[in-house]
Amino acid sequence: GEEGCLIASGDIEERIPALAIENALDTTGAGDAFAAGMIAALLTGKDLREACRAAHKRGAAAAQHHGAVPIDP
Repeated sequence: GEEGCLIASGDIEERIPALAIENALDTTGAGDAFAAGMIAALLTGKDLREACRAAHKRGAAAAQHHGAVPIDP
């Protein structure tokens, strides 16, 4: 969402800012795309900060289309 992502693990607590979306059309599926981006990044060895940034990119991409549409990796 607009407030970004809060990561907290062990001694890490950090807010990763959301990406600005100039042409948000529909947020349907944006949360699902965010979650998928986070999981995919973590499964490929990214740390929490990198995974959160990747998740933001996926969510933002989904919000720039009408309805729930597949987004290429």
